[in-house]
Amino acid sequence: MRLNYLENPNLSDETGNPKDKEIFYFPEARYYKNLMNDSILPEQFNKFFSKVLHSAVQPVLYNYYSDQEVYRFLWIRAFHNYFVINIKKLNQKFFIDCIELEFNKNKAHQDFMCIVKELQMEVSSVNWVEFERLLDVTNVWKKLIDKNWENTRDGSHWVLEAHKSKYYQFAHFHSPKIEERAALEYLIKLSNLHEIIY
Repeated sequence: MRLNYLENPNLSDETGNPKDKEIFYFPEARYYKNLMNDSILPEQFNKFFSKVLHSAVQPVLYNYYSDQEVYRFLWIRAFHNYFVINIKKLNQKFFIDCIELEFNKNKAHQDFMCIVKELQMEVSSVNWVEFERLLDVTNVWKKLIDKNWENTRDGSHWVLEAHKSKYYQFAHFHSPKIEERAALEYLIKLSNLHEIIY
């Protein structure tokens, strides 16, 4: 579902910096009258995913448009490090930012995860077009939130956000099938990651 930007100063500033570390990074039903229950993340998962993104020093994408188009992929695996991959379009140039995170062993640290590795690389317009083509052919945005995974601890979570000039939208998959994850596997390969995919 495509959503309008809230432009709520209580959530973040105009660049997406959250007002505090308790802010949710994904839409909540209280802010959108037309948001159905099967189109929102359960609160406990929104909270957990938001903590991961906060640890990765990421902006909130659904509140203000930031003058650059972004797709953000949050990849959470039960038995391996987490990743945040952004593919961005800015002034007709295209970039990928990739952040790897692991659980913080320093209990005194304010974030429960820490950044292990971070890289940025320029990609081509061909890569951007191919990524969007794969999103279309796999019908990523038609996927509703599947509540059957709420009590599961294994597997993986694949969360994709689109930060476009006129709208925001997101999709979530729990341990997606191969045909469902083609676009996101393409992002993984573009990022030169050699990881176990599940």
